[in-house]
Amino acid sequence: MITSAILAILPFILSPACACSRVNYDSDKADNNRILVGHSMDWVENTNSSVWLFPAGMEHHGCAGNNSLKWKSTYGSVITSMYDLATVDGMNSK
Repeated sequence: MITSAILAILPFILSPACACSRVNYDSDKADNNRILVGHSMDWVENTNSSVWLFPAGMEHHGCAGNNSLKWKSTYGSVITSMYDLATVDGMNSK
């Protein structure tokens, strides 16, 4: 019984990890409560990433039908997209 359990989890233990790493720095009182975040994205294949710049005041639409949310951005932003389909990282001008 124990041997079969060990054999069942062995492939997971021996295979290389494909996980993202994240680092946070919370300055508390210093730097006006600035929080810095960095991360890696350990993806198995090329994501064909693109960098997009969006200006403040840009109108957006949720594209989910007639009742989709609509909004106007307050800040400009820069994002990285994966396969030009989804935002995987970014920050705004504030």
